[in-house]
Amino acid sequence: MHLVGGAVRDLLLEREPLDLDLVVEGPAAPLAHRLAERLGGAVDAEHDRFGTVSVRAGDRRYDVVQARAESYASPGALPDVRPGTLEDDLRRRDFTVHAIALALGEAPAGRGEVT
Repeated sequence: MHLVGGAVRDLLLEREPLDLDLVVEGPAAPLAHRLAERLGGAVDAEHDRFGTVSVRAGDRRYDVVQARAESYASPGALPDVRPGTLEDDLRRRDFTVHAIALALGEAPAGRGEVT
């Protein structure tokens, strides 16, 4: 699991992020539901097409997304989404600050590493 985007930037700048985006390689829903339960929050929305789930807990919002790759049938079309790797997910993001990730989790290997 990785923290991605603006929250990583905020941490690097020693600011407190309020909106946290998490990427997981695999289904997002199980992690999002566990997160909501643990934090005493609730799942706000699930978007199966994009593999994303939003959780609200207190004044914080967590967006949990399955790492994905995208392709487009034509300019302006909605993407054709398929499961992907962390690298695929970072590559599809629209702005440099959103394409950074911080490894989280219990395994010491890689934790705290910025990608």
